Amino acid sequence: MPKNFVPQMAAEIRKMGALLARQGRFNPREFTAPLALRIVCITVFGRQVLSAGDERALVAAVNSIEDEVADGMFRVLPLMPWSWLARRRRRTFAKLAMSFVVEKLRHGAVESSALKALEALNIGDEDLQHEILTLLLAGHHTTGSAAAWVLYHLAAEPGLMSEIAKEADSITNPNGEITAEGLKQAERVRRWCARFFACIRPPGGSRGKPAAPSRWVNTGLRPEPR
Repeated sequence: MPKNFVPQMAAEIRKMGALLARQGRFNPREFTAPLALRIVCITVFGRQVLSAGDERALVAAVNSIEDEVADGMFRVLPLMPWSWLARRRRRTFAKLAMSFVVEKLRHGAVESSALKALEALNIGDEDLQHEILTLLLAGHHTTGSAAAWVLYHLAAEPGLMSEIAKEADSITNPNGEITAEGLKQAERVRRWCARFFACIRPPGGSRGKPAAPSRWVNTGLRPEPR
């Protein structure tokens, strides 16, 4: 990932943080889905290219496809023919919606983006679009799940939010941006992330955290009891 993308990603995270600060409580899943797509789009296209309408369309399409895939993996009884046909139509519509948005966004990509690197491989348009859709689907799920759990722990662990905020302030440059070089100096964040991701994907293949926390979280406070 080019280093110049880090300030843009940090800016999107700060915008979400400012929004959450005005909320009495929030559902991590609802807030991290659009954030994850913005982060992935910065990586793929080199900048935040999503309009509000594009974002809503992509979130709905990605969620629809993920739900369909999960249902297919864990369903015990087969679908009835009419249900199978309805699911196929939903999946086709979701893919068309994603393809339309992606084709629109391709024209706004910068030269240092992942998209330009893929185009340099001289693969066909259809294969290129499939690669971008895969990045959006896979990146949305992993980034969104990680972000949801980070928000949960920031609210649940006493003192963690203040420590992270203090360290973030110490690595912010005079322009008010957090850069890739600055992140290398964030020892407290790195240690916490190592412990956090070890919980999500523990060694030995044992089961870690679920995809995202399912409860509502109070802003700056402990999670509400169920």
